[in-house]
Amino acid sequence: MATRNDIVYCPAVYAYLTYAEADHAKPLRFGAFPGPTAPHHAGTVLGGTGLAMTRSCSNPDSAAAFLAFAGSDECQRLFARHHGQPARKESWSDDQTNLHFGEAFRATRDTMDAAWMRPRFKGYIRRQHALGTLFEATEADVAIDGLMRDIERIWSGR
Repeated sequence: MATRNDIVYCPAVYAYLTYAEADHAKPLRFGAFPGPTAPHHAGTVLGGTGLAMTRSCSNPDSAAAFLAFAGSDECQRLFARHHGQPARKESWSDDQTNLHFGEAFRATRDTMDAAWMRPRFKGYIRRQHALGTLFEATEADVAIDGLMRDIERIWSGR
C-alpha cells in the first residue's frame, strides 16, 4: 500500500507502523479502528512477539538482565528510532517516536488499549485460518444456525 495508488483505505490491518515512516514515498497513515458499535475503537485482536527465558537457560541472571534492558523505556524508544515497533505505553506517548511514525502511535492508542490478546494455545492459528476461510465463503443469506455449527466445529478442533 505504501507504493501503490489503487488502495486508499483499509480499515482493519495489523499495525505495521514502519510503513508510516517518512522515508516511504507514500507513507501510510493509521487511525482508530472504525468498529460498528460503541466503543467504536474496540474489538480488534492484538498479536505481536514476546521475549522470554527458557527453563533450560544456562545463565538466567544475564538473561534476566537482558530482558529487563530490552523492555526498558530507554531501549524501547531506541528501538523505535531504528525501525522497530516499541511495546511500552511510555514509548507510544513519546513525541519523537510519534513524529517518526506519522503520529501512528497516538492515533491507534485507544484501539490498542481496547484490543484483546490473540490466544496462544496450540492449534489456534489453524483455527483462525479455518474461521477466516469460512467467513470469506459465507453468503449474506446463509442460515445462522448452520454457520454457528460450523464455527463451533472449527473452534472445538473437530
